[in-house]
Amino acid sequence: MEITFDKWDSKSKGIQSNPAFKETIESLDKQLMFVWQLSDLIWSNGNVNFFNHGNRRFMMRTELIDSTESTLKSICILINLGNFSDVNVLVRKFRDDLFLYLYFLEVVNRYDYKKVSKHDNNCFDWMEGKLKNFKLTDILIFLMKNKELEKVINRHGLRKVWDDIGVNLNNFVHANGLSYVQMNYANFNPKDIKKILKDIKFKIEYIVSIFVVLIILIKPSLITASDYIDALDLGVQPEIDSQYFVAPFVQAYLDEHIVNLNPEIKKFIKDNVYMDIK
Repeated sequence: MEITFDKWDSKSKGIQSNPAFKETIESLDKQLMFVWQLSDLIWSNGNVNFFNHGNRRFMMRTELIDSTESTLKSICILINLGNFSDVNVLVRKFRDDLFLYLYFLEVVNRYDYKKVSKHDNNCFDWMEGKLKNFKLTDILIFLMKNKELEKVINRHGLRKVWDDIGVNLNNFVHANGLSYVQMNYANFNPKDIKKILKDIKFKIEYIVSIFVVLIILIKPSLITASDYIDALDLGVQPEIDSQYFVAPFVQAYLDEHIVNLNPEIKKFIKDNVYMDIK
């Protein structure tokens, strides 16, 4: 079967001409930029998460976050093609990779060299390419044992929307209905395209926002501005308390997206971490 692009071009033009297309792509570009900046910040500040036990070793830097950058790019390409089922499958991968990163951070936080837990072994298995039968629900159950994470999720009603998004994404992954399959090839009218694009935009923004809230609570130092490290690299005395300065792009994300999610969440973060959040 010969692959031709005429049909795809026609469908793409209809999607790109939709008023919601520009808004959605611009939003995804912003999320992509944030993810890229966060990865760069973590890397440049020398953050490495690791632990050893016997001859087994776990070490993670930004691999999972870097993967989500590429996933977001793929999502944008598939939006252009109108392969909306595939888009949602990748949105779930995007979500799962971000939360796997959070899981590993929290496992490292709780690591006790005296006793290796099943979560420690999950980390080792992941490094060795042996991690199996591990689900997002396992991650959520583990994270909710962190009292601060439990408080922010329950107090501000984040779980309901999160669960609804999860059910929706699973429907696409498992083809739980004809409509979920057809969204990969059907031609939609402008009104339906607008609705689909806005839904994709909402899910990506919500996933990244929840990720930002939790990563700050799990390991606040990851959002440290580069001022402190830059001063040390230059051989000069760092400004007093500069190790607590927040990277400007993170502060901007809190002010724009987290406040929009719920103003009280930003206050909760500010009251519960040692970083100098404005």
